[in-house]
Amino acid sequence: MGYSRPKRTFERMNSDYSPLERQVVYCPDGAALVAWTVGPIDGSPIVLASGGGADHRVWRSVVPEQCESDAERALWAPHGRSLAERCRVVVFDQRGTGESVKVPPADSARLMGEDLMTVCGSLLSAPWCVVGHSMGGMAALHAVLDHPDSVSALGLISTTAGGSGLTWPSAAYLEKAASGYDSGRLKATDDLELAVSARFSAEHRSLYEAVAKEALAQPRAVGPEDLGRVFMSHDVSHRLGDISAPTVVICGSDDRVHPLPNSSFLADRIPASRFVRLEGVGHLVNVEAPVLLIDEIGRMTGTA
Repeated sequence: MGYSRPKRTFERMNSDYSPLERQVVYCPDGAALVAWTVGPIDGSPIVLASGGGADHRVWRSVVPEQCESDAERALWAPHGRSLAERCRVVVFDQRGTGESVKVPPADSARLMGEDLMTVCGSLLSAPWCVVGHSMGGMAALHAVLDHPDSVSALGLISTTAGGSGLTWPSAAYLEKAASGYDSGRLKATDDLELAVSARFSAEHRSLYEAVAKEALAQPRAVGPEDLGRVFMSHDVSHRLGDISAPTVVICGSDDRVHPLPNSSFLADRIPASRFVRLEGVGHLVNVEAPVLLIDEIGRMTGTA
């Protein structure tokens, strides 16, 4: 089953530094989601779906064209690489985050998957490569299962199938999450401490502090109840054998949010899959190991 192109509006960003193109995509229910495209028009089409509550900027280390200054780029992407060198990349703000903050949060990973397909159907030529991190990976799973003909390749980063494939977050994570909410959400520093490896926070202190500061100031309407609703209702564990798209499953050995067994379960049951385990990396693979991620996605798209 293919995917028809919904309506959109278009605006080029007023920036000499960034070639990003800002666009507004309208979902079937009227929700307006803000998205950005970057990279050569004839490049391999790919969409990056962020984790729950995070906006599109969480991908800056992979797509540094999002940076607004040389200083920001030096902080987020000192490696000098970009996925958009050879790929046509789309990033977007999901419901309730970033510039889509006025849209009520999604109540299921399936709706997030439909939103993802709406964005792709509007901005990219099918079929496209879908890469999702954490809750964005849950959305990617629904997208490929419900629209298999539109997805050429699949990247699942630090995510879970849910149901029988769910390994719960670590006890330390659950304990801190239960006790650490401040006015309905985790304090940014607590949240980040749980999401990255100890090595990252020690070796990349400036970036660590920048991520924490930004998380605190980031516009979002997505709260813990919204995330919990999506997380608890997500279950595609019985459908993984239906995925025919070439798939790479990536997870850090120190992931405390979606521990390694979640990814092992996915890789064991998706027929054309490859499992990449990253030693000493936590949940935020897109920030902790961006070069490896660029290389792995390049392998998927044949642009490495």
